[in-house]
Amino acid sequence: MLNFDCMRSFLTAMGYTKTPTAITFITCIFHYQWCIVFVNQLQMKIEGIAIATMITYFCNFAFTLLYVQFQIVFLKDETLKKSWLLPDKNTFKDLKAYVKLAANCCLLLVLEWWCFEILALLSSYLGVL
Repeated sequence: MLNFDCMRSFLTAMGYTKTPTAITFITCIFHYQWCIVFVNQLQMKIEGIAIATMITYFCNFAFTLLYVQFQIVFLKDETLKKSWLLPDKNTFKDLKAYVKLAANCCLLLVLEWWCFEILALLSSYLGVL
């Protein structure tokens, strides 16, 4: 889901707002069919729903990625071509500073989640008011 959200934000920033909506609508229709197959026909229950959701998220990302590549290669969209960069050697230059900043941000996020979990556990001791 994260990959699709990043691609959706990228396309929205580039002015392509209808494309992620159309892709989500199409995969939503397929998601319903995948749920029927995995849950009803294959009797996979909750595992079937998880597999169907995973397939839907992957299709969202893959279709969006294919759309961007199609725009760049076949339609020669210069705006996307200038902003869409594949990783190379320079991408990983000064990675140490980025990882140091990212580690601090991740630690803060995890601590925030832990605080909410601790508050939920402590609130269970209050009982009914």
